[in-house]
Amino acid sequence: MAITLYLHVGNPLADAGHIASLLAANREHLQALGYGVCDSQMKIATARSAPEGPDAYLAARLAAYEMEEGESSLPDLFAALRTQAERLSLKAVVLSAPSLCQPLGAEMMAAAQAHFDCRILYYFNRQDDYLVAAWMAGVFKKGIGLHAYINQQLAAPGRELYRAAIAAYHEQFGGEAMRVQLLWKKVLAGGNLSADFWKALDLDGADLPHTAVAAPVVSADLAGALKESPYLFADEGDHALTSFIAACQQGAGAVKANPLDNDLRRRIMQHYQPENRWIKTTFFADTAMPGWNAVPDSDDRNHDVTIAGVTEMLNLNLALLKDLREDVDLIKKKMGLK
Repeated sequence: MAITLYLHVGNPLADAGHIASLLAANREHLQALGYGVCDSQMKIATARSAPEGPDAYLAARLAAYEMEEGESSLPDLFAALRTQAERLSLKAVVLSAPSLCQPLGAEMMAAAQAHFDCRILYYFNRQDDYLVAAWMAGVFKKGIGLHAYINQQLAAPGRELYRAAIAAYHEQFGGEAMRVQLLWKKVLAGGNLSADFWKALDLDGADLPHTAVAAPVVSADLAGALKESPYLFADEGDHALTSFIAACQQGAGAVKANPLDNDLRRRIMQHYQPENRWIKTTFFADTAMPGWNAVPDSDDRNHDVTIAGVTEMLNLNLALLKDLREDVDLIKKKMGLK
């Protein structure tokens, strides 16, 4: 019987990190159920494997694939992966690599079909949520405000964020092999991403944890303040300050409200309406999803959002002062000072 390869390809900003953490935390449990999880070298993970998945490895292979204009040794890699899975008597292998969320990624990964029964898993956000997530993922570090970034995106050629990648996987693997899912509580199995992901792996009856998605380290309010000081960051990938902020935070924060007003959210959703129409027709033609791309007439944000943002920054400043005071006290103690 063919071994199933569940290939999670994104979207990178659709809580892909949460899925990577789920897989890393449940590798042994999944293997006991007959599911192997790919490690950072595209082999079946063991108890001694590092927690990282194969995303960075495959991103490098994708860059090489592009340079070699389609020449690839990936068929040999998939053959070796299948041999390992057969030796372990696995019925499925799970691979999460959001860096493959692009047309060239679909072309490269098509080679897996010669060795596995492939299933493509793709999650996506509403476009208004996506643009906020993209800005908070690092754009603010360049000194660009949220509204300025959104205006740039809406002025760019084309009216799509997802279609090119989804259509490429659809062409390479076929619609029957694809599970495209909106990150929306009303349509997620069990109302949360963890439960929905286990269902996508055909494991909804298994005793696996339904872990909540963690709140972002930097909220939109804090990012809006930090963007005024882009000199604090070397580039969009500089996480030194945000990692320090995470270390200073006391406990997990709550998921913050969407920072966009309804007029802007409506403008965004109208702009991407052709893409959403295609997604609905292609993947959800028989699924009732009333309101999935609508914007409410009344503003559903917390109107204390500005106060909440000020409070967050004040608490962060107090944490930094406390950390600095402890360092000063330690230095004084070592020098014999009072």
